[in-house]
Amino acid sequence: MLPVTGANTWELQRIWLGDMTAALRRAVGFLRLRSLDGTIAFTAAVDDLIATAPRAIEDVDAALLARLDGVWRVPVAGVSTAVPAILDLPESPGTRTAPYVLVTHRGR
Repeated sequence: MLPVTGANTWELQRIWLGDMTAALRRAVGFLRLRSLDGTIAFTAAVDDLIATAPRAIEDVDAALLARLDGVWRVPVAGVSTAVPAILDLPESPGTRTAPYVLVTHRGR
């Protein structure tokens, strides 16, 4: 069910098939929108249909690391040293030797 909060307004609704089994996702061939109450008419404008894999976070991580890694140099023991970018993975922090730029997610 898609929630509708008001009449005569435009609302963005995202439909995700990711919670279905793989076999069911492959079997989906059409999308039907209808009102639960047959006495209520509505108009649905379906636009910008896209199929994506849930890789947005990974793509952002890769872009940030590529953009920030080695951009700055700082003197370490008198030697100009490139500052690496490190992805913050709390479950697997790895070795972090300063200096570094730590890329951390917020609101995951």
